[in-house]
Amino acid sequence: MIITLIRILVSITLCCFLLKCSHSDNNFSEEKIVFTNNINNTNLAGTITYPESLKSTAPAVVLIHGSGPCDRDLDIASGTGLFRELAHILASQGIIALRYDKRGAGESGGNYISYDINNFTDDGIAAVKYLETIPRVQKDCIGVIGLSQGGIVAPLMQLNYPSIKFLVLMGSPGTWGKEFFFQSHLALAGIFDSTSAGYNKNRLLMNELWPILTGEENSLRAQERGKEILAEMWSYVNNIERRTLGYAEVNIDKWFDEFTRPSIRKWYNYNQQKTLSELNCPVLAITGDKDVQAPSGYNLQKIKDALEIGGNSEFKVVELNHVNHLFQNCATGMPSEYSRIGNDFNERGFEIISRWIKEQSFHQ
Repeated sequence: MIITLIRILVSITLCCFLLKCSHSDNNFSEEKIVFTNNINNTNLAGTITYPESLKSTAPAVVLIHGSGPCDRDLDIASGTGLFRELAHILASQGIIALRYDKRGAGESGGNYISYDINNFTDDGIAAVKYLETIPRVQKDCIGVIGLSQGGIVAPLMQLNYPSIKFLVLMGSPGTWGKEFFFQSHLALAGIFDSTSAGYNKNRLLMNELWPILTGEENSLRAQERGKEILAEMWSYVNNIERRTLGYAEVNIDKWFDEFTRPSIRKWYNYNQQKTLSELNCPVLAITGDKDVQAPSGYNLQKIKDALEIGGNSEFKVVELNHVNHLFQNCATGMPSEYSRIGNDFNERGFEIISRWIKEQSFHQ
């Protein structure tokens, strides 16, 4: 009996291993490409991943990065590469995937400017238009997958280019501005009780900080006070995470300059709820319950609310257990774990995304 049970467990483990590794064999092919954002003549370098056994046409997606000067693989922590892994999984399921280096990163041209959402949107649309020129792509089933900040870019892409037939929002904001930043800080600080002293204190701090970040109070004294508030809010984050993120007094000027740069200031009052409510295409919103950068409980509910307000009934909202912002299987979800976990991504999340995209192709 025990021997039989051991054999069953070994068989299950082997099957799981083969499932995890099958996309690494020969069931997809890749092609390096360059396409152009003609609005500002920026060349962007990327990779298209094709299903190896593709006999006719297939649905296709463009992968849109989160914040920062990301490369096409989204290799933002040692041993990761979420977009590379996702593209391979999608291709193994019969879906074409295009991923590219963000402007100013990798082999792409142009200048990277933090939170330059307009240019990021135009770049993404240029990628979709490139897919439309490929004979193997099912032209009536091209969608966009946006991760994190990409979950702001992707809806704007669809509203500006309705040929995009569906959206997948991974770890994406349901709102933007003050409340999003506040909820993200609370999650990072491990404050989940809205009646706690820590919550109430941080709410007061955020209320004081916001006019300074948005430029309503921009005197030298206000700026110095803003840095003091940042440091006080950081004190609620544990030492390991502060070191990981660079939340140290020596970096206070750098962080304050980042938070008050013009490219982000003009987006602080951006209405993500309004944009989401205007979408009339199918939407999958999927987030890990350990996400501290776009906390799932708050943001998934806001996405759901906005879509319902707009009358969109073609959406699905999924929360994954023990999964972080990079869709890694995790214990705490904190950024200090990212590089330690490596490429242990959540297979269930990838499976849900693949299956949902294939469902969209059947509906066309």
